[in-house]
Amino acid sequence: MASASSAFGEVETPLTSLDIDGTPVQAKLDFLTPTGSFKDRGFAVLISALEHAGATRVVEDSSGNAAASIAAYAARASIPCTVFAPETASPGKLAQATA
Repeated sequence: MASASSAFGEVETPLTSLDIDGTPVQAKLDFLTPTGSFKDRGFAVLISALEHAGATRVVEDSSGNAAASIAAYAARASIPCTVFAPETASPGKLAQATA
């Protein structure tokens, strides 16, 4: 569970039933997480643990979802975050991480 200062009020993402070529499947709606990524679950826990340990900075290498997620949770916990990304990274995800 994320600490109060690094949490965004996460909820369990819902499942929805689909039929793909006659095969019933359950799809998890991870786009409903705070940054729209399944990575939020892991980073909520990681940043909470780092906050508890007294971390003063986090660093991530990512080309998209991980960058946006860790940057959001680090900002929420007031822990500076540096992201290293390749030149080919999605401009939208990098803008999300920067915000």
